[in-house]
Amino acid sequence: MPLLGLDIGTSGTKALLIDEDGRVLAGATARHTVQRPAPGHSEQDAAKWWTAVGRATRAVMSEAELGKDDVKAIGLSGQMHGAVFLGDKKKGARGADLVPLRPAILWNDQRAVPQCGDVVDAAGGRKKLIARTGSPALPGFQAPKALWVREHEPDVWGATKKLLLPKDYVRYRLTHELAAEPSDASGTGLYHVKKRRWHRKLIQKLGLDPDLLPVCADDSHSPTGGLTAGAARSLGIASGTPVVGGAGDQAAGAIGMGIVRAGLASATLGTSGVVFAHADRFEAEPGGRLHTMCHAVEGAWCVFGCMLSAAGSLAWWNEAVAEGTEVGDLVKEAEKAGASATDGLYFLPYLTGERCPHPDPDARGCFLGLNPSHGRGAMTRALLEGVGYGMAVQVKLLREQLKLPVDRLRMAGGGSRSGLWRQVLADAADAPTVLTNAAADAPAYGVALLAGVGAGVWSSVQEATAGIEESTRQEPDEAATKRHACRMAQHDRLYAALRPEFPRLAARSENAAA
Repeated sequence: MPLLGLDIGTSGTKALLIDEDGRVLAGATARHTVQRPAPGHSEQDAAKWWTAVGRATRAVMSEAELGKDDVKAIGLSGQMHGAVFLGDKKKGARGADLVPLRPAILWNDQRAVPQCGDVVDAAGGRKKLIARTGSPALPGFQAPKALWVREHEPDVWGATKKLLLPKDYVRYRLTHELAAEPSDASGTGLYHVKKRRWHRKLIQKLGLDPDLLPVCADDSHSPTGGLTAGAARSLGIASGTPVVGGAGDQAAGAIGMGIVRAGLASATLGTSGVVFAHADRFEAEPGGRLHTMCHAVEGAWCVFGCMLSAAGSLAWWNEAVAEGTEVGDLVKEAEKAGASATDGLYFLPYLTGERCPHPDPDARGCFLGLNPSHGRGAMTRALLEGVGYGMAVQVKLLREQLKLPVDRLRMAGGGSRSGLWRQVLADAADAPTVLTNAAADAPAYGVALLAGVGAGVWSSVQEATAGIEESTRQEPDEAATKRHACRMAQHDRLYAALRPEFPRLAARSENAAA
């Protein structure tokens, strides 16, 4: 029987059906947009995720010509770190008992910078926080955002009954069960990643009620409930169909690319840019530039970096200067311009602040070194290279700081469709890039596999991923690798030189929008 994977992303919700041999039967995406009501703010209406889930699911069920009794199990993935504040519905309203009290605050929201200090203090210092949660305090994580709402929106906070992650809100709409799982909970700032449980001591020191958080399952593949009758009608799938724990989008995408044992790593060029490696033991990067979290592989961990604006930078550039032009045509212009077009030209991809390699919410994006010879193609190529450098630094940190082998990078995300971008990363990171048979839809594919493990189709995640195949390998070019090494050093110097100015620039943009 087919398995359904749902991925609640930033730009849209993906539904993917696969069979019990791992073959893709149908896929569909329902788009949604991000609202930015103030500089540094990033929000979405959680109710629109639910609408998108219904649209995408009905589309794949129709495409695959399936009936309501034909889906064996459902897996959930979603954008990490988001905060959905749930409270009681209005008297007489239909639907679930708990409803969103405000728009969800997303992973790339930067408003809670001041509250990060409160999290560090409650943990007994930055070093202790990283040693337990695997990450520093970051404004995009749930913990500081909860403190921000408590401080700035006391009415919302006072009415909040539960705090959920994006995919877990969708789980609630599907099953009426309030549940989480380790891979996504690891990105809240409230989870003891080393011990694989909620960090109750930290939660209490922050003055938060532990009952605000859902029960966290022990693994990512076990069922957490079944479809309610209402959800079944919305999706066109039978009531009671099991919904497994699933995974945050990074762990889910890694499963979808077969990153399930030591030595394997992936690179995802989505809205954000992530390099992800499997780890058999917990070890945190002391500088806090990388995150150590629970993997969706039972008993394993993962280490990854995240730059906030990867393909998101290209989407911004396309909208800003090439309205009506396909993104693919922009990339063709960059390829035609050639490597020498970016000599002396750099792009710092910090449009929404940065996490890795520079944990700096005030950082801002910029082109540097422009002269009259630089056209749109050269600037696009500089943008692709600037993102590639951020990703390459993540590879370097994995290799040098945590001694994790990265012999090749399995690629995913919309940006991975570009051969030029894959080559830039291969050259900058000095590691071959490869595609897999489900690279474009890796998170949805990964949680469909997890659904199969939970439903007994496969005995383990390793067995479920055994059929994932590599293709389209691109090797690093020695001369290009040397060129990019010099450019990356200059790129770092430019950030260092501008860093003192970024807080002032950030403050001015906020004041201008006020």
